[in-house]
Amino acid sequence: MSSADAAAAAGDGLRRRRAPSPSSSSGAVDDAADAGVEARRPNGFTPPGAPPPSPGAAPRAPISARRAFWTLMVARVASAVLNLVHDCDETYNFWEPLHYLVHGRGMQTWEHAPRFALRSYAYLASHALVAAPASWLFAPDASGRRRVLAFHAVRVALGAASARAEARLVSETSRLSPLAGGAALLLLLWSAGMFVASTSFLPSQFAMVCLTHAAAHVLAGEHRAACAACVLAVVLGWPFAGVAAIPYGLASLRAVGFARTLFAVSISLLLSSLASFAIDRHFYGRDTWSVANIVRYNVLADTGGNSQLYGVESPTFYLRNLANAFNVALLASLAAPFAAMSASTFRETPPARRAAYAKLLLAYSPFPLALAFFSALAHKEERFMYVAYPHLALGAAIACAALVDVAGAAARAGVAPRRAALVASAIALLLIVAHAGLSASRVAALLDGYGAPIRAFRGLPESSESESSFRGQSLSADESARRSRLVCVASEWHRFPSSFHLPGSDYQIAFLKQPAPWGFDGALPVPFDPASGGTRGDPPGLNDRNAASDEQWTELDRCAFVVDAKGLGGVRSAIDPRDVERSIDRSKGHPIEGGSASRSNPERGKSNRERKRAPKAYASWDDDGGGDDGGEDASLAADGFGFDAEDGFVDGPPGDGRARWVAVGEYAFLDAARSPALSRAFFIPGWSRERNTYGAVVVYERVADGEGEPESEPFEEEGDSSSEVDAASGRARGGDEVEEL
Repeated sequence: MSSADAAAAAGDGLRRRRAPSPSSSSGAVDDAADAGVEARRPNGFTPPGAPPPSPGAAPRAPISARRAFWTLMVARVASAVLNLVHDCDETYNFWEPLHYLVHGRGMQTWEHAPRFALRSYAYLASHALVAAPASWLFAPDASGRRRVLAFHAVRVALGAASARAEARLVSETSRLSPLAGGAALLLLLWSAGMFVASTSFLPSQFAMVCLTHAAAHVLAGEHRAACAACVLAVVLGWPFAGVAAIPYGLASLRAVGFARTLFAVSISLLLSSLASFAIDRHFYGRDTWSVANIVRYNVLADTGGNSQLYGVESPTFYLRNLANAFNVALLASLAAPFAAMSASTFRETPPARRAAYAKLLLAYSPFPLALAFFSALAHKEERFMYVAYPHLALGAAIACAALVDVAGAAARAGVAPRRAALVASAIALLLIVAHAGLSASRVAALLDGYGAPIRAFRGLPESSESESSFRGQSLSADESARRSRLVCVASEWHRFPSSFHLPGSDYQIAFLKQPAPWGFDGALPVPFDPASGGTRGDPPGLNDRNAASDEQWTELDRCAFVVDAKGLGGVRSAIDPRDVERSIDRSKGHPIEGGSASRSNPERGKSNRERKRAPKAYASWDDDGGGDDGGEDASLAADGFGFDAEDGFVDGPPGDGRARWVAVGEYAFLDAARSPALSRAFFIPGWSRERNTYGAVVVYERVADGEGEPESEPFEEEGDSSSEVDAASGRARGGDEVEEL
């Protein structure tokens, strides 16, 4: 805080102590709020549009940051437990390297190869400070089931960091406008977008937390602290978040001058860059800096890198995503500048209230700037906009406050009925309630429709190997794979949540190659190889051209389990149905009901009461779309696994050879391409499932030839957890939750 700001604040405080007045209680702006001190002094603010109180009236206190934090933590802990893994980049670029740092096993992407070094180990290592103690504290039991608790511990820490930043923003907003502060708290609390982003293990989430702190610092008049937070967002988080930080830098130049701004930026940039470089050098084993590398790859064409290799989207991509994540709050946020300017044009609006709106709009400005910038890029990922999610909610809160303020000012000017402010307040409340309801419906749709993969991987049969048997051993990649129980995935590789969800250290993920058009022909990760240096190793085959290599595939004969999709459009099973002897129902998911999910559904218009219901916890369809009453020992071929060639399955009777696979679990999974947009985007009990089409995620276990039982004990499915989302965008990489309405 500058000495000029401190002197002004002291003068404001002295005037308040001497003589409270209607003018000082109508919306005075306190720019000297300290970041670490709870507001115990009266702020003298009244709701926008309300008449000034009498000189003796008690002023309204701002929302306590502590109270806001514990309120938001309820939603953030729920997200830590239930949130999906929305993006394969989150899995393979962050959860897998973190699992390697903690447990000595994990998958390495080309971005983590030392010759490319695009990912920051400073960011990863900071999360290992949570994951490593949690893994020790929640030491796996004999089954290994407690391994996933470290995953949730990291997510709780992510949610707490987000809640702390959001609470600070809410508190500072409430100093300027109690109504805007209260609306911001409710919008952040119930937002489906914040439910997803707040606990995602992604650099853009860290940048979001830093920019939210920066917004709070701006509202408090702490511009140099805001600049420092923005630098941390860029260096330790995501470099391209710097675009959203531009308004805060310009505001600092105006408020404290060039010299002080440059000093604050330079010191924070120097310290964070040195730390980032040193940590990258340690883990990569060479002089390299991930921040410079990722900027060079994405910006400079002569490096050979091209982010468009991983998909391009239309300019409306983010608007569609944000409509799902924030629903009506998105419209309110886009209208915030116009609403605030309208409120400021009335002569009845006090000058201090106009100054408050100017500050609030400055804090909000990263959202429209980020939206415009990222929409102009060809390559788009939903996570890119995480950096401005809290600012979007702040904009909606500003619009609510400005609506009430405009109505109140119009009533005082005599151009609107006296009850206009009351009606405007009711409209603002209705918007917040609608936002909460639609957000809850959206979260329920994600968990209900896309929760199968995490339940499937958690439901793998328990490990017979001691959890500690691999710990501390520097095995080569080949030896590690030989001693592992390989869990193989094929075209649905991007739905794997993380190695934290595998039952034990003797389990390892592997990839099966499939022919076009069903198979993925791009680059996939390979296991970290401790014998070749671990994070310093540079395995052959990893490349920045998104080109497949032989090293990334494994053979089906080496797989102990296969987790694969069934009945989804455009997906071919990696298991020949003639090689599956029987299906043992061990799942507890809701029934997959309706017609055949393996092709266009001729019965989609009918309700499930008009269709034949599958009698077990998973669906099995014959070629006519009806359910099969096959018992536990019914063969999968008899259950309708012989789908037509359009979907990649082989028709015909079971093969003459001995069966080698048993389906030990099957979990309902939404077929987004064959479900109506509205019913798949928002969940309404008794309505959505009637209209949606479901396939399944199936867990196959290898059995010895001639034996009819799996090699391990039956397992219990662990309840309605959550998973990763793929919205049939047509791209093999990533799982963006795009639902066009």
